[in-house]
Amino acid sequence: MEQMIEKFKNHDWFYEYLEDGSQWREAAKKHRELMAEVRKMPMNQVAQLIEHVPEEARIMFGKDVGIIL
Repeated sequence: MEQMIEKFKNHDWFYEYLEDGSQWREAAKKHRELMAEVRKMPMNQVAQLIEHVPEEARIMFGKDVGIIL
């Protein structure tokens, strides 16, 4: 769980605003990979991770993992 928290702390939650196409593609790939990991986790652990998502990105996070926030 601590490794996942570190990934969340280091993740670029606002990658969608990158102007450089190659940077955006790389960041989007990392986001998809992270969300794939999250979807494999039990919901009680996912709930613990929400506090490590910036408030402005929590709705997007919920949509990505299939939960309503």
